[in-house]
Amino acid sequence: MHYFADLLALTLDTDEARDWLLDRVITPATVGPALIDPVSELCAELDGETLAGHLIGGLLKSDLPLATPHSLVWNALDAEDFALAPLPNHLFPRDNSCWVYEYRGSAQSLVTDLAAYSGIPVYNGLTDTAHPTQSLCDVLTMREHSRKPLPDIAYCYLGDARNNIGNSLLSMGALLGMDVRIAAPARLWPDSELVTTCRELAEGSGARITITEDVETAVHGADFLHTDVWVSMGDPADTWRERIKLLLPYQVNDKTLAATGNPDVRFMHLPAGAARPPSPPRPGSLRHLRPGRTRSHRRRVLLTRLGGLRPGGEPAAHHQGRTRRHPGGLKPCA
Repeated sequence: MHYFADLLALTLDTDEARDWLLDRVITPATVGPALIDPVSELCAELDGETLAGHLIGGLLKSDLPLATPHSLVWNALDAEDFALAPLPNHLFPRDNSCWVYEYRGSAQSLVTDLAAYSGIPVYNGLTDTAHPTQSLCDVLTMREHSRKPLPDIAYCYLGDARNNIGNSLLSMGALLGMDVRIAAPARLWPDSELVTTCRELAEGSGARITITEDVETAVHGADFLHTDVWVSMGDPADTWRERIKLLLPYQVNDKTLAATGNPDVRFMHLPAGAARPPSPPRPGSLRHLRPGRTRSHRRRVLLTRLGGLRPGGEPAAHHQGRTRRHPGGLKPCA
């Protein structure tokens, strides 16, 4: 589709080709007799790229700065109706954010159902059991702050490893062939079915997966340490006391950092609350990274992969124009 838009834009920059095409597109059958001249005049003023976007994505009545002409076709149109129809199967490329849904919610089954029935790309922004977009940020941040290739990077997640961050860090590392360590009490390890799946992925990717209750074993030689809140949204308030007692040995502090044996170890995801060290670490002992600064890059990668953007980051030519409402009534992601 991108190549078609580019080719059409180049063609429309040639006067002879433009005249030939517009004579065949703007006809009484397509726009009505009274609109041939005003639509033709508007198209003649546009550059090739913009005109290509309109010919592919259509022209709305509101796109045409016209006084009310004596036209039954014109007067029958609402402001957001097409005066010049888009090409078949290209009704929605006018939205320059592209039609992609990001789901952020609770149950994993809900985003799975949405993807199955929506008819457009859907990606998981957050569920109770997975946070893959955050893991993309984490990988981008680790690449930024390490000279090692991904397969040589070792990272360890400490704390409640059943939550969405723990699950997604395990899955991401297994897919990318990284050295993944999980340090958590056995009762808070990731689901056994997920662990089995990740170990199968690791056989193909070369990933190394370690899941243990022993903190020193898990963090030794790690380049990055990860953690997250010890009590998740929706957990009852009385969970705090039990969870703090259970996870205190898995706190990221000076002792944990020293156990890595790596003076350049970095700490990711310093959360508020119980997972924060109770007293400040020694000056210079904690190199804390905030993966959130890579979120814009993560969104660009996702949209490029899903077909909404060119690799350079600009919307494709046929995505330019006024947003058209999707019939599903759902809000597209920005």
